[in-house]
Amino acid sequence: MISKVDLVLNHHRYAKPGVDCEVVEVGRKYTTFKRHESLKENSKQKTHLRFKVANYLLPIYFYAEGEFWNL
Repeated sequence: MISKVDLVLNHHRYAKPGVDCEVVEVGRKYTTFKRHESLKENSKQKTHLRFKVANYLLPIYFYAEGEFWNL
C-alpha cells in the first residue's frame, strides 16, 4: 500500500507520502506493515522497519489498491 501522509510518532518517521509499504499481517484490530527502503536519500543501506496501524485508520493513511494510480 502507498502512504498518503507522513506517519510520524515520537519524532520517528515510519513513512513519507508516496512510500510503498508491504502488508505483512492483517489482524482483527491492526495491520502490520514493512517498509523496505530507507527514507534517507544518500543512504546505501536498506532498512526494514515494521509498524502497526489500526484498521479503521487505513483509509486515512494509505491509498486503497489501485487508488493511487487513478488520481
